[in-house]
Formats: sequence, structure tokens, C-alpha cells
Amino acid sequence: MFRRRPAAPRKAPAKTLIVLGSGGHTAEMLTLMDSMDKSLYSPRTYVVAATDPMSAPKALVRERLWQKTDTPVGVSLLQIPRSREVGQSYVTSVATTLYSLIFAFSLVLVERPELVRGMVAVLGLTSTQIVYVESIARTRRFSLSAKLLYHLRLADLLFVQWEQLAKTYPRAVYAGRLY
Repeated sequence: MFRRRPAAPRKAPAKTLIVLGSGGHTAEMLTLMDSMDKSLYSPRTYVVAATDPMSAPKALVRERLWQKTDTPVGVSLLQIPRSREVGQSYVTSVATTLYSLIFAFSLVLVERPELVRGMVAVLGLTSTQIVYVESIARTRRFSLSAKLLYHLRLADLLFVQWEQLAKTYPRAVYAGRLY
């Protein structure tokens, strides 16, 4: 089992931080959330990159659909600086990545989520449970985020959607296609 520590039995919904990436990663996460009991993961805070104009509106549209209202409750949106823009040089991305990490860690300390779905609370600075779902596009190798969480043993659960990944990374949990 991949767990670092046993999960405490739930008596109330878990305050959840959902990290949305650009493009297909947002679609994957929201599709995954479609099948989950939202009453167990509330309130929900969505985290998006400041330079991502599409993910926050998509999350709000989905929340309106789930809650069947134009004014969803228990939902907030936060922006963080993007660590690296497409095409940005690796040299300059060191500084922007450090800035983004500091910003993300402070966000986790302030928000105090009980569950993070994505890649924010990587240092385990709080009692947050970290569940990471590797993208379905990753068939043979982990993304950098998954590699960090796996090798540093920072995630409580790391799900993969391809059997080959579970064979390569035996602590990962093979879940099959999740949506």
C-alpha cells in the first residue's frame, strides 16, 4: 500500500483543494470529480494558474451543473503563479518555480485542506491527505509531479490508469481508467 499514514475515519466532509492544470488536465480532473460524491468533499477550493484563463470558468460551470444552481455554495477559486510557461527557458524557470512553490506552500498553510487532489502540498506541511491521479496520457513514464510524489513518498495514494505504470512503479495503485 502507498499510504504514508492511515486515514482517520471521516465524520464530516473533507475540505478539499483541487489543483487544475491547463487544457486536458482540467478536463481529466473535472471528469474524475463527476463520479465522486461531492457531499464528501466539501467545501471545495479550486487552484488554477494565474495565466490559465480557461480552468476556473470550467470549474464554475461544472459546479453549477453539479449543484443545479447558478450560484454554487461551498466553492472558491484561487490563483497561483505558474511555475513555468510553455517555451520558457529552464534557466529562468528556476526562479519562477521557486516563487510558485513558496506561494503554493503558503496557500496550503492558510487553507488547511484535509485532502489535496493534485500537486500542491508536496512537503506534507499540514495533516493534509494527498491523493494524486496520474494523467491517462501517461502510459509508460510518470510525469515530473508523479515522480516527485512517488520517490519522495509524499502522496498518501498515487493512482495510475495503465497497468504498465503499476508494474514500473509498484507502490502506485493501478485503478484502470477512472472516467
